[in-house]
Amino acid sequence: MSTYTEQLPGNLPVLRPDLEFQSAAELGYPDKMMIIAGQRYFLADQITVSLLRLLQQPQSSYEALALAMQQQHAVDCDAISLQQQILALPGGLWADSPVRHPFWLRWHFLPSAWVSLIVRPLQFLFQIPVAVVLLGCFLISSMWLIFTHWHGHGTDWHQTQWGLALALGLSGTLLHELGHCAAAQRFGGRQQGIGIGVYWFWPVFYAEVHDAWRLTRWQRVTVDAGGLYFQAVYVLGLSLWYRNSADATVLAAIWISTTMMLNTLNPVMKFDGYWMLSDALKLPNLHQQLLTESRCWVQSLQPRSGVAAPSRKMRLSLLAFVALAGLFFGNLILFYGNMTGIQMAALTHGFALPETDWLAISGHALLLILLSVIAMMTALRLARSMVSVVKES
Repeated sequence: MSTYTEQLPGNLPVLRPDLEFQSAAELGYPDKMMIIAGQRYFLADQITVSLLRLLQQPQSSYEALALAMQQQHAVDCDAISLQQQILALPGGLWADSPVRHPFWLRWHFLPSAWVSLIVRPLQFLFQIPVAVVLLGCFLISSMWLIFTHWHGHGTDWHQTQWGLALALGLSGTLLHELGHCAAAQRFGGRQQGIGIGVYWFWPVFYAEVHDAWRLTRWQRVTVDAGGLYFQAVYVLGLSLWYRNSADATVLAAIWISTTMMLNTLNPVMKFDGYWMLSDALKLPNLHQQLLTESRCWVQSLQPRSGVAAPSRKMRLSLLAFVALAGLFFGNLILFYGNMTGIQMAALTHGFALPETDWLAISGHALLLILLSVIAMMTALRLARSMVSVVKES
């Protein structure tokens, strides 16, 4: 329910002054418009856009607004129906609507001007020949690491400086966000800097590249994948470092960075995998659309249900979503399993030492507790998603 109920039928609500409209044909909706409200984007039909354009002009009352809709746009309506339509509009369109972010804790620490200076000399990385060579080298180095260090043979994890490994991994995630900003800036989009926050239960860096919605379909996909691309180049550098040093700490940093990269492919949360799928398939509000279509698909499999199966595009979209989600959760299981085993071994080793290092033991114990909490919350999130699919099927 809108917060403007008590204003009716008195003063008309005030729209945001920065409201913009543009065609949504590039998204696959030639008959709709995109409403840009700051850093939020909405799809709307032509009648709704006409109503909003009139609200941007001085209107004395709902009756005057209804008359303008009838005269200028040939829409048969009255003041009461317009009130109901306005009440149903998203709160983010109004001037006094609060700014909402997906983070319950955030700090914007790197302004856009600084980011622009940092990423400007990195634009050449998005040239196709350069990207092909770098990604090819990354894949070759990754295969080499897999075949030579399967199950960690030959690596003494007790010699690993986990604090340094984690710092190197976090440096890669910062470079990841610079990749999003660099891609957006290359295509003429605006980036609004980088911050750090807590999304659900994960501490994350984030890049403000909401202006990417103005770009073309594959330019948006490039912006979505730009972070993974930069992080892949970073891991390639770590791999070359490890090949020359055989340092277990560097190998641990590669493992942490690769795990974080796979984590960002998660389409269940709104990470890079979600936006890559949404933009590549031209499906805005991906979760809502896939949830609706998955229920229809389940119902269509029931005998004599009379429910039509989703289109081929939607079925492929659902399969791609499930594949990425499976990759994400499989990666989480491996990560939690490996990290739990390593930390348990470190605790056992610490207690076996002649002089017990209680500070190190406390660190390993806290990490184990943190892993357990995150694993439990992830399992609850997965269970909730699965239940919502079949709840109304």
